Amino acid sequence: MKNRYESEEELRNAVEKHYKRKIPETIWIECKPTDLHLPYDKYDLQEIIGNLQSRISLDSKRPRNPWGYFVLLKSDLIPQEILTQVNKCREELFGKTEPPFDSLVEMGKWIIAEAATQPPPEGHAPRFGYKYE
Repeated sequence: MKNRYESEEELRNAVEKHYKRKIPETIWIECKPTDLHLPYDKYDLQEIIGNLQSRISLDSKRPRNPWGYFVLLKSDLIPQEILTQVNKCREELFGKTEPPFDSLVEMGKWIIAEAATQPPPEGHAPRFGYKYE
């Protein structure tokens, strides 16, 4: 670790050398302190490493990647998991993974039609359109 860095590029190279890989630009911008001034010193380097360290997943269950948390956030894993949950919910509600409507207007009509087939909860006023037997 040097005591002095003459440019931001030199400082960034030192951080990348510490982690043994390139740092994505978005992560660098997020973790770089805004009050840095030339020349940079080892304390600036330690501060950036500390900021990055707080962003890095140290959980051994995650992939061995120093940007594990960011990689998972930006990957398809989270949207895929959300889609799985949405499909389970649709399966419970509609009996299939596709909803019985294609637009918001159709959804509103479907809700009104469904409400007309459901008795009101006990103690509530009758619903408009519900056919009592």
